[in-house]
Amino acid sequence: MPEQQIPLGSSTGSGSERSTQRDTWRVPIPPHLHGKAPCAHWNANALAFLGDSVWELYARRHFFYPPSRKDNYFNSVIKHVRAEKQEQLCRQLEGTEFLSDEERDVLRWGRNATGTMPKRLTDTAMKRETYRAATAIECLAGYLYLTNPQRLHDMMCELGLGDALGEDGSNSAAAASGDDG
Repeated sequence: MPEQQIPLGSSTGSGSERSTQRDTWRVPIPPHLHGKAPCAHWNANALAFLGDSVWELYARRHFFYPPSRKDNYFNSVIKHVRAEKQEQLCRQLEGTEFLSDEERDVLRWGRNATGTMPKRLTDTAMKRETYRAATAIECLAGYLYLTNPQRLHDMMCELGLGDALGEDGSNSAAAASGDDG
């Protein structure tokens, strides 16, 4: 499967071999869009569906190291892919200057998407808003995956899902690039 390398600091490898280095990460490259703009040719639910898998991959990667028991790993990942956590992170992101106007528009578009909600989130307006916010951030993740994978990675780092902490408790990407945090 073709891969796209996202640098997470200074790379010491040639970039052509499969690497287990902590300063690079290979992700599947986005599908070829044949010149089509994601927001013009796919609906928000399609981008959110793609973004959901991208989000889960980031969560699984983030909690993979340091090694833990399977149930601890599973529970950590599940906590971060649930709508309630995604809503919290969406609001956190909206409260910063991190997002561009275009990204805010994609969030709004995703929030207004209609779809089938899980039964556990349909009984109150507050729970429906939770699902809408989760769909919004998944839509943005899908959009960025297709249009700007590096920006996606920057967003996931901003939300704390980009890089696992090293054995010394430091952020591995920050340590590799020389940043303090």
